[in-house]
Amino acid sequence: QRSEEGKQWFSRVMELIGKGRKSDSEQFSQVREVVEGMAQSHADLLDRFNDMSRQHDSDHKTIEKLSAELTTLRDQLAGQDGDPTDRFRATGGNAAEMPGF
Repeated sequence: QRSEEGKQWFSRVMELIGKGRKSDSEQFSQVREVVEGMAQSHADLLDRFNDMSRQHDSDHKTIEKLSAELTTLRDQLAGQDGDPTDRFRATGGNAAEMPGF
């Protein structure tokens, strides 16, 4: 599930830590664990950032599309006749009220 960039980051940090593992003393084991945790956290954060960046790009495209549609609709509505007295009358019928279904 982790992205390639996150995997590469985690692998680089683990490789750097692993080079000296055989020669490390016990006093550095806690430091190593903290660094591993930080590398894991950074890799996860990098993945989340990339996901949010992709979502932002998608949202931006959607907003641009909707804005263009809204502008088109406003232009169409501005061109329509707004005076109800000049509208076309319905033809036919004898002005009798019909039952609503």
